Amino acid sequence: MKTLPPGYRRTAGVAGMGRSGAAAARLLASRGYDVTGFDSSHEACKPGFVSRLVTGTPSPDSIRGLAMMVLSPGIPPSADVCRMCREADVPVMAEVELAWAASRAETVAITGSNGKTTTVEWTRHVLDSVPGFKGAVAAGNVGYAFSDAVLERPDCPVFVLELSSYQLELIEDLKPHVAAFLNLTPDHLARHGTMEAYGDAKARIFMNQDRRDTSILNLDDPALERFEHTAGGTVMHFSLERRVARGAWMDSDGYLVFSNGEHDIRVIHSKDLPVPGRHNAANALAVIC
Repeated sequence: MKTLPPGYRRTAGVAGMGRSGAAAARLLASRGYDVTGFDSSHEACKPGFVSRLVTGTPSPDSIRGLAMMVLSPGIPPSADVCRMCREADVPVMAEVELAWAASRAETVAITGSNGKTTTVEWTRHVLDSVPGFKGAVAAGNVGYAFSDAVLERPDCPVFVLELSSYQLELIEDLKPHVAAFLNLTPDHLARHGTMEAYGDAKARIFMNQDRRDTSILNLDDPALERFEHTAGGTVMHFSLERRVARGAWMDSDGYLVFSNGEHDIRVIHSKDLPVPGRHNAANALAVIC
């Protein structure tokens, strides 16, 4: 969904009444939708922006006629509510895609198994120091639901999003201007089944990008090599181990260097970074990109 259509006389569903679900319901209600909430727990509470709450296993009648169903990240595509939506031809989307469709700000999206939050907050801080991006906001998996951020910060020039595999596995149209995949280590395999499926879910962060966009990959992680040629944006690399043609790397003197394809620019020495550790030097290279 590239834009969020008006909700006049339309009902939307939201599955999962946690933080992200409540934020999605609030955003939908602000656009004129009547919102029906769904939660598998009979103890779930109805947020103030939800007209009706269906708990437990929903009936087909409660699904039929919905304009869309928005999923909280904790709801897997295999859930009963998703199956019923498919049977009723009700479009299903992730909460982050709903928020993206309602926003007109630029977006930087960051995923990976480790270091996401540090890199997101660091990127937001750097962007906030640039006049054109003053007021940059970190949202998504950092604990500030993207839907809430879109509502509460309508003049935000750029959202820096932390996106998990759960948030990315259902996106269809989300198109970040800049997307970074930091690393891949075993995690969430109970949901995704295999490392390949887990990596594929995260790599969806690149799927709608074109050459006007930027795709950032960690050159030191061999698990990311297979995404080199499937990333839709213009690829930049970062590496602690070797020089890169376009991106950021650490030289033999310990300086973090930005390379634009023609010139190398020393940005900062690794010992002068505000947070210590080799892993944070890698995060800093991603931020430089």
